[in-house]
Amino acid sequence: MRIDRDAMRARLRAALVALATSIVPFVAACGGSGGTSAAPPAPTSPATQPPATQPPPTPAPGQSYVYYSTENSNPSTVQIGAIRYPVTNASVPAVAVTSSNLNQLGSVGQMQVDSSGRLFAAGFGIQQTVFVFETLPLSSSSIPFPLYLPAGVSGPDPAIAFDSAGNLWVSANGAGIYEFKAPFPGPAILGPSITLKAGGCAFPVGLAFDRAGNLWVACGNSAGANSVAEFLKGAGFSSST
Repeated sequence: MRIDRDAMRARLRAALVALATSIVPFVAACGGSGGTSAAPPAPTSPATQPPATQPPPTPAPGQSYVYYSTENSNPSTVQIGAIRYPVTNASVPAVAVTSSNLNQLGSVGQMQVDSSGRLFAAGFGIQQTVFVFETLPLSSSSIPFPLYLPAGVSGPDPAIAFDSAGNLWVSANGAGIYEFKAPFPGPAILGPSITLKAGGCAFPVGLAFDRAGNLWVACGNSAGANSVAEFLKGAGFSSST
């Protein structure tokens, strides 16, 4: 039998080509020893990558301050400052404000921070005034705006407080307790909406509201007899004793 060697070589060559065609992709995919390693996948565009899940940031704790005032008679100057809380024997003022218009306060009574985070400082000097610092904490460049009170609201060491509606209450020694309606967006001349008189309380030196909205007044008189008066919210706080 005569074997056509040329035909056999052609068939063998075709079989080897077919086998190589099927093996090479397999080796490339598997990355076997001595084979061709698969190319790494193309990086995903940042715009198409899913956002990484991050825990919400933890807010830094706020810094608390104790506010104080000083007065000098010669020359007549008023200073309001802040000390970081807690206060220790080594505490020093974090900031002190000596704005020239503060001198109108003459003698600073109480200071309170309202629900908006503004500092109110009450004083009775040349004119009965409450100064408002709009931004806390204070800085050396802080400039307050004034709220001028009626001439009848007079006396040293006024007490102030805010009720749940944000209304301002001010005591005047020998004159009574006054409510001034909120808001207080800027300089203004205020007129009282309510005047309270506490019998036997000639010198109301402290004001505070309890959770029920009742007004408590710390009282004193020239004889040194101290007492506490309560005005009930349920009574409507109409101008009364």
